[in-house]
Amino acid sequence: MIVLKSPKGWTGPKFVDGMQIEGTFRAHQIPLLIDDDHPGHLEQLETWLKSYRPEELFDETGKLIEELEELAPIGELRMGANPNASGGLMLKDLIMPDFIDHVMNKKASIVRVYLPPDANCWLSEWDHCPRSRYCVNVVIAGKYKSPQCLSIGEAAMAVGGRSGEALLCGYRQMAQG
Repeated sequence: MIVLKSPKGWTGPKFVDGMQIEGTFRAHQIPLLIDDDHPGHLEQLETWLKSYRPEELFDETGKLIEELEELAPIGELRMGANPNASGGLMLKDLIMPDFIDHVMNKKASIVRVYLPPDANCWLSEWDHCPRSRYCVNVVIAGKYKSPQCLSIGEAAMAVGGRSGEALLCGYRQMAQG
Protein backbone atom coordinates (compact mmCIF):
# COMPACT_ATOMS: atom_id res chain seq x y z
CA MET A 1 0.00 0.00 0.00
CA ILE A 2 1.24 3.47 -0.85
CA VAL A 3 -0.04 6.36 1.23
CA LEU A 4 0.49 9.86 -0.15
CA LYS A 5 -0.04 12.63 2.34
CA SER A 6 -0.35 15.92 0.52
CA PRO A 7 -1.62 19.34 1.54
CA LYS A 8 -5.18 20.33 0.68
CA GLY A 9 -5.24 21.91 -2.77
CA TRP A 10 -1.71 20.68 -3.51
CA THR A 11 -2.06 20.87 -7.28
CA GLY A 12 -4.15 24.03 -7.41
CA PRO A 13 -3.21 27.70 -7.25
CA LYS A 14 -1.17 28.46 -4.13
CA PHE A 15 -2.62 31.96 -3.63
CA VAL A 16 -5.62 33.78 -5.14
CA ASP A 17 -6.16 37.50 -4.57
CA GLY A 18 -3.51 37.44 -1.87
CA MET A 19 -5.22 34.67 0.12
CA GLN A 20 -3.57 31.30 0.63
CA ILE A 21 -5.44 28.38 -0.97
CA GLU A 22 -3.09 25.41 -0.61
CA GLY A 23 -3.31 23.76 2.79
CA THR A 24 -6.39 25.74 3.88
CA PHE A 25 -10.17 25.25 3.91
CA ARG A 26 -10.31 27.35 0.72
CA ALA A 27 -8.90 24.38 -1.20
CA HIS A 28 -12.31 22.70 -0.80
CA GLN A 29 -14.11 25.60 -2.39
CA ILE A 30 -13.99 27.05 -5.89
CA PRO A 31 -10.56 28.68 -5.78
CA LEU A 32 -10.94 30.88 -8.86
CA LEU A 33 -14.04 32.91 -9.61
CA ILE A 34 -14.25 33.51 -13.37
CA ASP A 35 -16.36 36.59 -14.04
CA ASP A 36 -16.11 40.22 -15.19
CA ASP A 37 -14.99 41.35 -11.73
CA HIS A 38 -11.96 39.01 -11.68
CA PRO A 39 -10.32 39.19 -15.14
CA GLY A 40 -6.94 37.96 -13.86
CA HIS A 41 -8.44 34.70 -12.68
CA LEU A 42 -8.85 33.40 -16.24
CA GLU A 43 -5.09 33.56 -16.83
CA GLN A 44 -4.47 31.97 -13.43
CA LEU A 45 -6.92 29.16 -14.32
CA GLU A 46 -5.16 28.56 -17.64
CA THR A 47 -1.76 28.37 -15.91
CA TRP A 48 -3.16 25.96 -13.34
CA LEU A 49 -4.74 23.64 -15.93
CA LYS A 50 -1.64 23.69 -18.14
CA SER A 51 0.45 22.64 -15.11
CA TYR A 52 -1.07 19.16 -15.52
CA ARG A 53 0.68 18.96 -18.93
CA PRO A 54 -2.36 17.64 -20.83
CA GLU A 55 -0.28 17.27 -24.00
CA GLU A 56 1.53 14.39 -22.25
CA LEU A 57 -1.69 12.73 -21.07
CA PHE A 58 -3.95 12.94 -24.13
CA ASP A 59 -3.49 12.42 -27.86
CA GLU A 60 -4.40 15.02 -30.52
CA THR A 61 -8.06 13.90 -30.45
CA GLY A 62 -8.34 14.35 -26.67
CA LYS A 63 -8.28 10.61 -25.86
CA LEU A 64 -6.27 9.39 -22.87
CA ILE A 65 -2.98 7.94 -24.13
CA GLU A 66 -2.89 4.15 -24.27
CA GLU A 67 -0.01 3.86 -21.81
CA LEU A 68 -2.11 5.54 -19.09
CA GLU A 69 -5.35 3.85 -20.11
CA GLU A 70 -3.71 0.47 -19.48
CA LEU A 71 -3.08 1.47 -15.85
CA ALA A 72 -6.78 1.72 -15.07
CA PRO A 73 -8.17 -1.36 -13.30
CA ILE A 74 -10.75 -3.44 -15.14
CA GLY A 75 -13.70 -5.59 -14.08
CA GLU A 76 -14.07 -6.25 -10.37
CA LEU A 77 -10.87 -4.33 -9.59
CA ARG A 78 -12.57 -1.01 -10.42
CA MET A 79 -13.50 1.14 -7.43
CA GLY A 80 -17.11 1.25 -8.59
CA ALA A 81 -17.24 -2.56 -8.65
CA ASN A 82 -16.42 -2.75 -4.93
CA PRO A 83 -19.61 -4.00 -3.25
CA ASN A 84 -19.25 -1.25 -0.63
CA ALA A 85 -18.76 1.67 -3.05
CA SER A 86 -21.71 3.92 -3.88
CA GLY A 87 -24.14 1.34 -2.59
CA GLY A 88 -22.76 -1.10 -5.14
CA LEU A 89 -24.05 -4.64 -4.85
CA MET A 90 -24.99 -4.14 -1.19
CA LEU A 91 -27.54 -1.39 -1.85
CA LYS A 92 -30.60 -1.72 0.38
CA ASP A 93 -33.53 0.60 0.89
CA LEU A 94 -33.09 2.70 3.99
CA ILE A 95 -36.15 2.50 6.19
CA MET A 96 -36.23 5.91 7.79
CA PRO A 97 -39.23 6.96 9.83
CA ASP A 98 -39.45 10.56 10.94
CA PHE A 99 -36.01 10.72 12.53
CA ILE A 100 -36.64 13.07 15.44
CA ASP A 101 -39.87 11.27 16.46
CA HIS A 102 -38.09 7.94 16.15
CA VAL A 103 -35.17 9.09 18.28
CA MET A 104 -37.29 10.84 20.87
CA ASN A 105 -39.35 7.68 21.44
CA LYS A 106 -36.31 5.64 22.49
CA LYS A 107 -35.22 5.14 26.08
CA ALA A 108 -32.68 7.66 27.38
CA SER A 109 -30.38 4.71 28.11
CA ILE A 110 -30.24 4.00 24.37
CA VAL A 111 -30.46 7.41 22.69
CA ARG A 112 -29.34 10.74 24.07
CA VAL A 113 -30.43 13.89 22.28
CA TYR A 114 -28.47 17.08 22.90
CA LEU A 115 -29.78 20.53 21.94
CA PRO A 116 -26.92 22.83 22.99
CA PRO A 117 -28.10 26.36 23.76
CA ASP A 118 -24.63 27.85 23.23
CA ALA A 119 -21.09 27.14 22.04
CA ASN A 120 -19.80 26.08 25.47
CA CYS A 121 -22.52 23.45 25.81
CA TRP A 122 -21.81 22.30 22.24
CA LEU A 123 -18.09 21.92 23.04
CA SER A 124 -18.91 20.04 26.24
CA GLU A 125 -21.25 17.70 24.38
CA TRP A 126 -18.61 16.95 21.76
CA ASP A 127 -16.19 16.21 24.55
CA HIS A 128 -18.67 13.93 26.30
CA CYS A 129 -20.22 12.02 23.35
CA PRO A 130 -17.13 10.18 22.02
CA ARG A 131 -16.39 8.94 25.55
CA SER A 132 -19.90 7.53 26.10
CA ARG A 133 -20.51 3.86 25.33
CA TYR A 134 -23.45 1.69 24.25
CA CYS A 135 -25.74 4.54 23.24
CA VAL A 136 -26.54 6.73 20.28
CA ASN A 137 -25.73 10.42 20.74
CA VAL A 138 -27.60 12.95 18.62
CA VAL A 139 -26.41 16.56 18.73
CA ILE A 140 -28.74 19.06 17.07
CA ALA A 141 -27.10 22.45 16.71
CA GLY A 142 -27.51 25.58 14.65
CA LYS A 143 -24.71 27.37 12.86
CA TYR A 144 -25.71 30.89 13.84
CA LYS A 145 -24.25 32.90 16.68
CA SER A 146 -26.19 32.77 19.91
CA PRO A 147 -25.61 34.28 23.34
CA GLN A 148 -23.37 32.41 25.79
CA CYS A 149 -25.56 31.14 28.62
CA LEU A 150 -23.10 29.07 30.61
CA SER A 151 -19.40 29.27 31.35
CA ILE A 152 -17.30 26.38 30.04
CA GLY A 153 -17.21 24.91 33.56
CA GLU A 154 -20.99 25.15 34.03
CA ALA A 155 -21.54 23.63 30.57
CA ALA A 156 -19.16 20.74 31.30
CA MET A 157 -20.91 19.94 34.58
CA ALA A 158 -24.36 20.15 32.95
CA VAL A 159 -23.44 17.80 30.10
CA GLY A 160 -21.27 15.10 31.55
CA GLY A 161 -20.13 16.01 35.02
CA ARG A 162 -16.55 16.57 33.85
CA SER A 163 -14.90 19.54 35.51
CA GLY A 164 -14.61 22.68 33.46
CA GLU A 165 -10.87 22.86 34.17
CA ALA A 166 -10.32 19.31 32.86
CA LEU A 167 -12.33 20.18 29.76
CA LEU A 168 -10.39 23.40 29.15
CA CYS A 169 -7.11 21.55 29.64
CA GLY A 170 -8.17 19.02 26.98
CA TYR A 171 -9.05 21.80 24.52
CA ARG A 172 -5.70 23.50 25.12
CA GLN A 173 -3.89 20.23 24.41
CA MET A 174 -5.85 19.73 21.18
CA ALA A 175 -5.14 23.31 20.07
CA GLN A 176 -1.41 22.83 20.65
CA GLY A 177 -1.42 19.71 18.48
